Amino acid sequence: MKKWIVIVLLSLGAGYWLGRQSIPELVEAFSSVTPREAYVQRLAASGLTATALGRLWARAGDAALRDAPPVTPPFREAGYLDPARPQAVAYRFRARAGQRVAVRVRVEPPSNALLFIDLFRVPEDPAREPVHVVSADSGEASIDHEPRRDADYIIRIQPELLRGGRYTLTAETAPTLAFPVAGMGVAQIQSFWGAPRDGGARQHHGVDIFAPRGTPVVAAADGFVSSIRSTAIGGNVVWLRDERAGQSLYYAHLDRQLVERGDRVQRGDTIGLVGNSGNARGTPPHLHFGIYARGVGPMDPLPFVEPPPGRPRDPSVPLAAIGGWRRTAVGGARLRAAPGAAAPVVSELEDDAPLHVLAATDGWYRVRTPDGQVGFVGGDLTEPLAPLRTAALADTVSLRDRPDEAGVEIARLAPGEAVEVLGSAGDHLYVRARGRLAWVARGAAL
Repeated sequence: MKKWIVIVLLSLGAGYWLGRQSIPELVEAFSSVTPREAYVQRLAASGLTATALGRLWARAGDAALRDAPPVTPPFREAGYLDPARPQAVAYRFRARAGQRVAVRVRVEPPSNALLFIDLFRVPEDPAREPVHVVSADSGEASIDHEPRRDADYIIRIQPELLRGGRYTLTAETAPTLAFPVAGMGVAQIQSFWGAPRDGGARQHHGVDIFAPRGTPVVAAADGFVSSIRSTAIGGNVVWLRDERAGQSLYYAHLDRQLVERGDRVQRGDTIGLVGNSGNARGTPPHLHFGIYARGVGPMDPLPFVEPPPGRPRDPSVPLAAIGGWRRTAVGGARLRAAPGAAAPVVSELEDDAPLHVLAATDGWYRVRTPDGQVGFVGGDLTEPLAPLRTAALADTVSLRDRPDEAGVEIARLAPGEAVEVLGSAGDHLYVRARGRLAWVARGAAL
């Protein structure tokens, strides 16, 4: 008896909660434990989350999510994840309801190591944490997702502890529906979502696609004809139910309807002909196309039918530099927050500044500076880390792992010992000495 009471109470509580949520929020609200979360649970059970390595791994995932640079699909990046250093990478991009987001990750060399790929939605309130949306299945290296709302999203990839390698990540968006007028495209849309109607009394809840009278109007998705009507406003109208996506497609101002209520249609089937019936009489023939989803209402059809701007491009900078070092080749080089000349400037880079190359995208390198800043620099503003000069040490000096007197001492070099100077940062020189790359105080080298 008590069991049934608990079930009823839970059902009532859930019903109240469900009634306060929108359909898109419900879709993203329920999720099982992600592969990464399951892995963390296994680490915790073995005591590894309490170790320094375990904590570094967790922090790397959090930092990648927090600091994800903005990119614009189609996007492709080739990079390197160092197995000896816990790392994660993430990217932030805009996606709209009606698009399909496809993320693919290729790791080289192929292995059976775990790779965690997670997609998050960024809330409008910047004080809130990103909301997990979907993960790649265990053993898979891809995500396909159709956003239920316009929002910023973050994709994060992270290998399991002590695993890594070279990777290529590709992110693309594509429309989820076919274009509803045969032989036409976005160029034929002459009235868009939100345009004023009736002197500003209402807004346009669709797009108008202009085409010659009699041009075939086609099913933008598989579905069934839920209604055939003739109205004063829409004229000859067809309603098509897209069951897969849970939405209704509205076709108005048709010259003729060529289907009946209840007909099953497939994507691309002709359902009517372009006209100017209803309140469009007197205007050039066109199709008014609208989309309506339960719990959401009318939606902007453009992202549902607009093709992507192009295909992702392979990096055009030398990939051999990934995982290694380059340096600034010209004065005035800038570290930017995203791969683009218009992206915000993170900092001005010094001349001959060594840069640890993390990844490459298009004509840009994603780099880490000696002081730990991560950002993008144009590949043509960098050069290989060849020796600038050879210098002899004036005094006994410490060879350190970073340009800081608090850095770990790797070795102690004797006066007169020769070093190759490869770059500089502040009051330190980046050198090759005794077969190692490290830092020495600038005044130590003659």
